[in-house]
Amino acid sequence: LLAEGETTRAQLTLAKVAALDPVDRDRSARAQIGLARCALANTSDLQSREQARTAAQTVLDRYGDTPSLPAAQEILSTLK
Repeated sequence: LLAEGETTRAQLTLAKVAALDPVDRDRSARAQIGLARCALANTSDLQSREQARTAAQTVLDRYGDTPSLPAAQEILSTLK
């Protein structure tokens, strides 16, 4: 959806996954990374950058043992 320019639909779908599938930690972490990337698609908005930072930091704090950790670290490093 994000690749098709449907940022809002992508954000809603990813938020549902992150909230409703807490058992699958890797899937939740991937959803958070997806939310961060959606937020970064709107780089002109300061609030979107903060949303991206929050989603990536969530992966770092809660899902640091998942394969999504490097993506979160990369996102956070681009937001400095």
